[in-house]
Amino acid sequence: MTSTLNHLLYSLSLSMNLREVLKKYGKDVGLHIKAVRSYSQQLFLALKLLKRCNILHADIKPDNILVQCSHSFKIRSIQFID
Repeated sequence: MTSTLNHLLYSLSLSMNLREVLKKYGKDVGLHIKAVRSYSQQLFLALKLLKRCNILHADIKPDNILVQCSHSFKIRSIQFID
């Protein structure tokens, strides 16, 4: 269990939050439309699934959205805090 948790934390530490992605890759030009479309679709799907589970996320912001840094435009997780 400990090695799995360490691996998970290590994997998440390799990601950037959406605000960092915007600063790094979108400075003065914005993000590519394919990235915007992909991120939006993933966020709307996540919100749909949260609604289905009767979960309300009250703090959706770029800082709480982790993005996988690759060419695939994938959102890795949305931060939940107890």
